[in-house]
Amino acid sequence: MNPVFLLELHKFHTDAFRIFQHYKDDYLIKMVRTNLETGIVQKIYREEINLDILSVFRLESSMLCFQPGIFSRDRFEMSHVHRELMEHFLYGVATVKGHRLIEKYKQKYLQNH
Repeated sequence: MNPVFLLELHKFHTDAFRIFQHYKDDYLIKMVRTNLETGIVQKIYREEINLDILSVFRLESSMLCFQPGIFSRDRFEMSHVHRELMEHFLYGVATVKGHRLIEKYKQKYLQNH
Protein backbone atom coordinates (compact mmCIF):
# COMPACT_ATOMS: atom_id res chain seq x y z
CA MET A 1 0.00 0.00 0.00
CA ASN A 2 1.27 3.44 -0.84
CA PRO A 3 2.09 5.35 2.38
CA VAL A 4 0.49 8.49 0.97
CA PHE A 5 -2.83 6.64 0.82
CA LEU A 6 -3.64 7.18 4.51
CA LEU A 7 -2.68 10.85 4.36
CA GLU A 8 -4.92 11.43 1.36
CA LEU A 9 -7.72 9.37 2.88
CA HIS A 10 -7.55 11.56 5.99
CA LYS A 11 -7.40 14.79 4.02
CA PHE A 12 -9.92 14.15 1.23
CA HIS A 13 -12.21 11.38 2.50
CA THR A 14 -12.74 12.06 6.19
CA ASP A 15 -15.75 9.74 6.54
CA ALA A 16 -13.82 6.81 5.06
CA PHE A 17 -10.83 7.65 7.25
CA ARG A 18 -13.08 7.64 10.33
CA ILE A 19 -14.31 4.17 9.33
CA PHE A 20 -10.71 3.01 8.98
CA GLN A 21 -9.82 4.50 12.38
CA HIS A 22 -12.79 2.76 13.98
CA TYR A 23 -11.76 -0.55 12.37
CA LYS A 24 -8.18 -0.08 13.56
CA ASP A 25 -9.08 1.03 17.08
CA ASP A 26 -11.74 -1.60 17.66
CA TYR A 27 -11.24 -4.69 15.52
CA LEU A 28 -7.48 -4.69 14.90
CA ILE A 29 -6.58 -3.84 18.50
CA LYS A 30 -8.68 -6.82 19.64
CA MET A 31 -6.88 -9.08 17.16
CA VAL A 32 -3.48 -7.99 18.48
CA ARG A 33 -4.60 -8.48 22.06
CA THR A 34 -6.02 -11.94 21.29
CA ASN A 35 -2.72 -12.89 19.67
CA LEU A 36 -0.82 -11.77 22.76
CA GLU A 37 -3.20 -13.62 25.08
CA THR A 38 -2.89 -16.80 23.02
CA GLY A 39 0.89 -16.49 22.97
CA ILE A 40 0.96 -16.16 26.76
CA VAL A 41 -1.15 -19.31 27.15
CA GLN A 42 1.20 -21.13 24.76
CA LYS A 43 4.20 -19.79 26.72
CA ILE A 44 5.54 -18.12 23.58
CA TYR A 45 5.05 -14.62 25.02
CA ARG A 46 6.05 -13.46 28.49
CA GLU A 47 3.17 -13.58 30.96
CA GLU A 48 4.05 -10.29 32.70
CA ILE A 49 3.53 -8.07 29.65
CA ASN A 50 0.87 -5.36 29.83
CA LEU A 51 -1.67 -6.40 27.20
CA ASP A 52 -3.36 -3.00 26.93
CA ILE A 53 -0.13 -1.06 26.42
CA LEU A 54 1.52 -3.54 24.07
CA SER A 55 -1.61 -4.05 21.96
CA VAL A 56 -1.76 -0.31 21.26
CA PHE A 57 2.02 -0.11 20.80
CA ARG A 58 2.09 -2.94 18.26
CA LEU A 59 -0.78 -1.57 16.24
CA GLU A 60 0.58 1.98 16.19
CA SER A 61 4.14 0.86 15.43
CA SER A 62 2.82 -1.12 12.46
CA MET A 63 1.33 2.12 11.13
CA LEU A 64 4.68 3.94 11.26
CA CYS A 65 5.77 2.58 7.90
CA PHE A 66 2.81 4.42 6.31
CA GLN A 67 4.10 7.80 7.48
CA PRO A 68 6.52 9.14 4.87
CA GLY A 69 7.77 11.80 7.30
CA ILE A 70 9.18 9.07 9.53
CA PHE A 71 10.37 6.43 7.05
CA SER A 72 10.80 8.16 3.70
CA ARG A 73 10.38 5.99 0.63
CA ASP A 74 13.68 7.39 -0.67
CA ARG A 75 15.62 5.73 2.16
CA PHE A 76 13.48 2.81 3.25
CA GLU A 77 11.42 0.07 1.68
CA MET A 78 8.12 -0.22 3.53
CA SER A 79 8.18 -4.03 3.69
CA HIS A 80 11.65 -3.95 5.29
CA VAL A 81 10.57 -1.35 7.84
CA HIS A 82 7.48 -3.36 8.74
CA ARG A 83 9.45 -6.61 9.07
CA GLU A 84 12.12 -4.96 11.23
CA LEU A 85 9.58 -3.34 13.56
CA MET A 86 7.62 -6.58 13.85
CA GLU A 87 10.74 -8.59 14.64
CA HIS A 88 11.84 -6.05 17.24
CA PHE A 89 8.41 -6.25 18.90
CA LEU A 90 8.30 -10.04 18.85
CA TYR A 91 11.71 -10.45 20.44
CA GLY A 92 10.63 -8.03 23.15
CA VAL A 93 7.51 -9.94 24.15
CA ALA A 94 8.78 -13.47 23.49
CA THR A 95 9.99 -16.07 25.95
CA VAL A 96 13.00 -18.26 25.19
CA LYS A 97 10.56 -20.72 23.59
CA GLY A 98 9.22 -17.83 21.50
CA HIS A 99 12.73 -16.77 20.47
CA ARG A 100 13.39 -20.27 19.14
CA LEU A 101 10.15 -20.13 17.17
CA ILE A 102 11.03 -16.71 15.73
CA GLU A 103 14.41 -18.04 14.62
CA LYS A 104 12.75 -21.08 13.03
CA TYR A 105 10.36 -18.88 11.04
CA LYS A 106 13.16 -16.47 10.08
CA GLN A 107 15.23 -19.34 8.67
CA LYS A 108 12.23 -20.65 6.73
CA TYR A 109 11.55 -17.16 5.37
CA LEU A 110 15.18 -16.66 4.34
CA GLN A 111 15.23 -20.00 2.53
CA ASN A 112 12.20 -19.00 0.48
CA HIS A 113 13.42 -15.49 -0.41
